[in-house]
Amino acid sequence: MLAPLHPALYRRFAAGLFAVALVISGWALTRYWNESLRDGHEGRQQQTALTAYYFKKDGLKLAYETPILGPPWSIPMEFPLYQAIVAKLSAATGYPLDQTGRLVSVFFFYAALPALWLLLRRRMPAPPDALLVLAFVLVCPLYLFYSRTFMIESTALCLSLWFLVALDRCLAKPWGWALPAAWLLGALAAATKITTFVAAGSGAAILLLEQVLARRRAGASWNRAALQTGGVAFLALVVPLAAGVLWVRFSDDLKQANPFGVMITSHGLREFIWGTLAQRFSGEWWGKIITNHLTIIAALPGLTVLAVGPWLVERRYRRAAGACLLCYAVGHLFFANLYYVHDYYPYASAFLLLVAIGLVVAGLLRQPGFPGIVAVLLALGVFAGELYAFRTSYYKFYQRPNEAEPVETAIMRAITPPEDVIAVFGYDWNPVWPYYSQRRAIVPPLAFFENFAALDASLKNLGPRRLAAMGIARANREDSRFNGALVAKLQLCTQPIARTALMDIYVRKDLAAAAVRALSAREYRNAEINSTPDPGVVLLGDERDFTRVPWLDTLAGFEPRPFLTKGPVPVNYLDDPDNPENLAARRLLTQVPAEIHFHPPAGSRSISAAAGLLPSAYTPPNATAGMRVVVFEELPDGTRRLLFERLLLPMTEPKDRGDVAVDYAQEQPFTGTLVFAHYPVPSGSVAFGWGYWRRIVIR
Repeated sequence: MLAPLHPALYRRFAAGLFAVALVISGWALTRYWNESLRDGHEGRQQQTALTAYYFKKDGLKLAYETPILGPPWSIPMEFPLYQAIVAKLSAATGYPLDQTGRLVSVFFFYAALPALWLLLRRRMPAPPDALLVLAFVLVCPLYLFYSRTFMIESTALCLSLWFLVALDRCLAKPWGWALPAAWLLGALAAATKITTFVAAGSGAAILLLEQVLARRRAGASWNRAALQTGGVAFLALVVPLAAGVLWVRFSDDLKQANPFGVMITSHGLREFIWGTLAQRFSGEWWGKIITNHLTIIAALPGLTVLAVGPWLVERRYRRAAGACLLCYAVGHLFFANLYYVHDYYPYASAFLLLVAIGLVVAGLLRQPGFPGIVAVLLALGVFAGELYAFRTSYYKFYQRPNEAEPVETAIMRAITPPEDVIAVFGYDWNPVWPYYSQRRAIVPPLAFFENFAALDASLKNLGPRRLAAMGIARANREDSRFNGALVAKLQLCTQPIARTALMDIYVRKDLAAAAVRALSAREYRNAEINSTPDPGVVLLGDERDFTRVPWLDTLAGFEPRPFLTKGPVPVNYLDDPDNPENLAARRLLTQVPAEIHFHPPAGSRSISAAAGLLPSAYTPPNATAGMRVVVFEELPDGTRRLLFERLLLPMTEPKDRGDVAVDYAQEQPFTGTLVFAHYPVPSGSVAFGWGYWRRIVIR
């Protein structure tokens, strides 16, 4: 049978294939809907999600924050239309941010299809042709996967396609709604993602050529037709291109204010974006591009049809397919390195390749003398090839375990106050850490890995915020020189508080005690927790309610009265052996380690106290290792603010025998609990650690 497919059968076939494609795409785009963003390009998703998170938390702003490179926190990349919609929708509905991001991304993908339909419908003989093309688009592996991610790709593509619709209308009838629509849609598309606007907008070349040919057929000269069409196109494009340029300049100015931001300006990324001329002629580049086409865009059946089919169809199909291919090549040749490094960049223009394939298949289905059944089998082969490509590529992300968040960020969130900052070294400004820890971060690019000048500038800009914790990548954990410099600079504990397969995590010294308590409250899978990250960190259990001690009111030199003690040995009292009736000389007796807790009186700002080791602790045959006298304020968030510390070594230092005075004053009233502690020396020895407090007065 050499007849083409009957028109009625063709309509049913195209409609049926489109319906099946719609169902498959709906299944793929909503599968594992509630999982976290840890699929595919994790970093790219979480960078976008990080902006949306702070939009939702702090409100919308044009100079929006993506707190990953330290202060100033604003390092805008794209115009944040998508992020703003996600944040506002999540806040209004209470729907989780991750899933709202997926929902908006899927919405824009489906919203792009009517625009593509309108563009196709005006150029194809009948609706079945357009439905056939849309069916191929719906099951393209690239669109099946990345349309469900927390990324701006579908938003930028949707805006670009609707801009082409407005431009198409504008070329036919310049005045009316079309020109303002082209300005608005084009400006949003260009500012949202200029590379998508250029790649997808390359389809405008087809529209311009068509209009020139139409004017020529209407009797205009070539020059007149070209000038008329070019003038309208310039009028429609000038606003979008200006918007794109202005946004790039605006964002570059903000990035340059960041010590690490210079490398992500348009100038700093120039070679990364454009690549090199040599790269475009390298076998490695072409090999990667061809592999991507075979595995995530069109697959072998579709590319085979595109290679052979044009010679078997009418010239109009062949020319249209060729024009689509030329426009499709624009993105790859303009942004060679981006398309080489990132597999999601063809999202901007893959529809042009699929339109070209669809045009050839439609031409075969309509071609006189070509067997209709063979054309149908070819169409099904293209369709099945795309599904197989999806099955062997992105579907693996649906099958792997997907934890809610990395254990490292759960630890960082547990050990740091919400408004403090974390730092992570060795992960090239990866937004995974700030997004899941919900903390602002300094994650230097690898190019700035040991640039302490940039780090110092970033730390100086923190203002009232403080750096609370640091992660060091596994590859750098043994670099004692680098790690030691960071520990000293950032006032961190000398040892990691946690170690995982990915990194060592350090915490600031004054947070260490609260951090150890927080980490002991639950189990962190695949993490080794260190309960003694620093010799100065002592955690005591054995709490005792001191308000019930019967002899408490006999203490003359203690104002106010303590309410709690901690330590393995109860705190007792010691009278003057020469005058036991003199209660004014009564002291509090401790065995290292021990803590005595006080609620400071309202408005109090000063401390006067005296402590020491009993003479019997260092009188032969006894030989104490000594003790540390420590006074700190424990704030409501668990932070320990050190007020006084002194190491007593009476065996070797005569000046450490007898009373040690503690006199401290500050301008602002105390707001936390005041803790007076006797801790072990760094060696940890507590033998003969018999300490005392002669007086403690808080006013």
